[in-house]
Amino acid sequence: MQTTEERLREHEDNPPDAGHAALKAFDDELAALDKERSRVESAINSQTPNGEETDQAERDVAAAQEKLDALEAAAALGESSDEAQQKASGVLTRARNKLEESKAAKARREAAKRGLNRKLEEIEQKRSALADERAEVAKEVYLDDLADAENQLLDMLTHADLHGLVKKINETRELVNLAFNHGNGDAEHIARKKPHSPLTINIDIKHLVALENAKELNRAGIRL
Repeated sequence: MQTTEERLREHEDNPPDAGHAALKAFDDELAALDKERSRVESAINSQTPNGEETDQAERDVAAAQEKLDALEAAAALGESSDEAQQKASGVLTRARNKLEESKAAKARREAAKRGLNRKLEEIEQKRSALADERAEVAKEVYLDDLADAENQLLDMLTHADLHGLVKKINETRELVNLAFNHGNGDAEHIARKKPHSPLTINIDIKHLVALENAKELNRAGIRL
């Protein structure tokens, strides 16, 4: 199974072609980085050095040392047994060992946290770069989609059937006009007595953006 690092290297070496499949590939990589980031953040939170544990171990060592010092002083006065001194010495040795273990564990946690923080920074940098790259590809993909949709709209608005229908309506209106003027066939009278004007369709277009002639269409619209 590929690691996140291996997948990213493969993506950098073989970037996907622009398209929806490419965006899906970017999204998969970003999701993988998000998952890795969460895993590292959880690990960082679990590596918080426990200073209280080390402080307590230091207090235990100090107390054991103070007890042994008192017994040694008593022994010098002939008031303490070897057994009590040996027992106190053992307590001090164990306290010192526990302190060293606590210090070593604390150092390991601190080292792990530093390493994890560096890894988290690397993940953030990779994610930021990948997100920027995705944004550039997405702009191409969605502009292409928009151009396709705007072309479909223009095809609908300027379809030959629509032009033919407008022409048919106007030819029929002219026949209606002639019928109204039946019996008054002089050209001047017919021109003056047309109850039905030709049909015109004006389509205002605002804010087409993806077509080469978008500015012209936005300005002039479509007249049928």
